[in-house]
Amino acid sequence: MIPFLKQLGLSEKEAKVYLASLELGEATVLELAKKSALNRTTVYIEIEKLSQKGLVSSIEKGKKRYFSPIHPENLLSLIIEKQKRDLEEKTKLFQKILPDLTAIHNLAPNKPGIQFFEGIEGLKLIREMLLADKYKEISQFVNLEAVYKILPEDRLFRKKLEEKFKQEQIFSKLIYTASSPIITAPQEKLDQYKFIPINQISPFYTEINVYGHKTIFGTFKEKITTLIIEDEEIANTVKIMFDLIWNSLS
Repeated sequence: MIPFLKQLGLSEKEAKVYLASLELGEATVLELAKKSALNRTTVYIEIEKLSQKGLVSSIEKGKKRYFSPIHPENLLSLIIEKQKRDLEEKTKLFQKILPDLTAIHNLAPNKPGIQFFEGIEGLKLIREMLLADKYKEISQFVNLEAVYKILPEDRLFRKKLEEKFKQEQIFSKLIYTASSPIITAPQEKLDQYKFIPINQISPFYTEINVYGHKTIFGTFKEKITTLIIEDEEIANTVKIMFDLIWNSLS
């Protein structure tokens, strides 16, 4: 039982005292100490923690203080509420120190900022950035067929991205490869794309996004990795290479 209570967020000693309290019902610290096989000092500390979490209540009778556990049915909801409050406090603290952390991050403006991620979450992070960041134009080079296999929800993301382009008047160029054309919508002035049949080029399992001073690479053949580089010169160089490919395509 103790391992399950630990998974819910209780420490081992808290779990022992809570279980002892359940078995005894209304009990003193001395009785809880005997039942849980912990010394009285430890029980005093743990029962106080349980009280703060709302898992036990207390009442004075004469010169003695008795503790009673809440019903087990209410245990999960109380723990979740406590964790929510803790998360809210940590979120407020993080928001308070975020400007200072950002200032430290930007201390070396001449050095490219580089972030590296492994796993599918890195690719999902790219999508969040593309939807959240502010930019006037973007160039993308991607194997859409390969992406859709590992991220089926990417079709919905593409629709959201198109909406962002329309609403914010973002000029976009997309070069994509697949076995057959996937994008069938008519091209617009601000949203253009070019298709390369996959049998006309060497296989690649990569996507590249360039906008502002960011260049974002995602690879997904065997090991999924994501590389984000924040450097204006690197972004400009990749953009020039992209435009050379774009202009060479019909």
